[in-house]
This record gives sequence, C-alpha cells and structure tokens, in this order.
Amino acid sequence: MIFFDILEHPSDLFVRVHGKSHRELIVNCIRTFGHLVVDDVPDNVTETRTIKLRGDQIENVVVDLFSELIAAIDSENLLITTAGEITGEIPGSMTVNVSGVLLRGDEAYSNVIKAVTYHDLKYYREEGFITVLFDL
Repeated sequence: MIFFDILEHPSDLFVRVHGKSHRELIVNCIRTFGHLVVDDVPDNVTETRTIKLRGDQIENVVVDLFSELIAAIDSENLLITTAGEITGEIPGSMTVNVSGVLLRGDEAYSNVIKAVTYHDLKYYREEGFITVLFDL
C-alpha cells in the first residue's frame, strides 16, 4: 500500500500523505516522515514517547505533529517511525503513543528537514490525502 507520494516542487520537499481517516492520516504522516529522513528506516524501535497534539482542524494537527517529529530529531536524535494507540478527536486534542530509534549519526540521510510549513497545506477529505510542504 502506498501511503505517501513526493510531488514536484522547485526548491523544497512537497508530499502527499494518504489517509481516509484522521487516525490513518496521523499514522501515515509518522511513517512518511521516517522515509523522508533516512534511506533505510530502522524497524528495531527502541524508544517510546507520547505526543500531545491540538488543533481545530486536521491541517493544524498535522503541522503540530511534524513539528514534534522534527524537534525529536533535533533535540534527541530520535527518529520516530511508528504510531501506536491514538486517543482524542479533532477538533480538540489527540494523544499519540509513538516509537522510534535513536540515530547514531552514520545513517544515510535522504533529506534534512528544517521545518514544516503552512504553504500548500491542504486536506482533501473526499480523496483521502493531505499535501504538506517542508523546508529543507
């Protein structure tokens, strides 16, 4: 199953993440992030965390989520790759149990993602995907 596509963009990284429900979209955003950052996503998760997300619509929650994933790499060298239990609803707040692996520094990076942006951010509910632009 394809859970994301890389779209054409002149300078940054533009992706379409698939998900028919908010929960599926969050799971696939986390999976997508791992594949965008390293060439070979480790499957031996060693670290777990709980992420709290807030937003009145899914676009805001997705930006909040990707910001948390970027911060985990920047501050802890933690690449979060999988989602476990997700509780809560949008609008409002959600709690996501996540797992990942500490990067050693010798991994082959695909992209160094600096930030997620609101530019070109759009959820297509009927089609079941969201578009997201990252600054590299």
